[in-house]
Amino acid sequence: MALLLFLAFLVIPVLELYVVVQVAGSLGIVPTLGLLVAVSIAGSLLVRHQGLGLLTRVRQQLAAGQVPTSDILDGVMVLFAGALLLTPGFITDVVGLALLVPPVRAGVRALAAATLARRSMAASPAGAAGAAAWGAASRYGPGRRVRVGDAIIVTDTRSADPTGPTSADPGAAATGGQALPPGAAGPTGDHGDGV
Repeated sequence: MALLLFLAFLVIPVLELYVVVQVAGSLGIVPTLGLLVAVSIAGSLLVRHQGLGLLTRVRQQLAAGQVPTSDILDGVMVLFAGALLLTPGFITDVVGLALLVPPVRAGVRALAAATLARRSMAASPAGAAGAAAWGAASRYGPGRRVRVGDAIIVTDTRSADPTGPTSADPGAAATGGQALPPGAAGPTGDHGDGV
């Protein structure tokens, strides 16, 4: 990771300088500097507009009792876009402007969720087998659904068994064969959130 950051801080400025020199050779120095300043000003106005809109949505979701995970991630990306737009150079401006487009942010969010899920599986002591074993041994049965933002980390793999509770689902005996939803009080008075 340190090598990647070192290369980014070394390679990106060299590429930016090359592109600025090429554009200045085509347009001239004054128009190139004017273009860089104009993009920075326009970018800061766009970041302010989108940031305020995201802040309003976060407040509304919090007031409704919802966790604004995707809007918070969008806010981080808009903040990063603002930093890129204020950095002089055309390459960082293009990346910053791209992060201000909502479908691009949705794609980055999906990519980040997939990477997080893949890394969490790899970090498990036994990989996918360890995660499956953990799900089978959990208090309310195998494969309990766990949501983190828009990503589902573990899906519900239980089959509907009309004959009643199984030994893999000890909490089901007191609840008529159904596992308790998160936050519901179980037969021992604890909550079914698995924590």
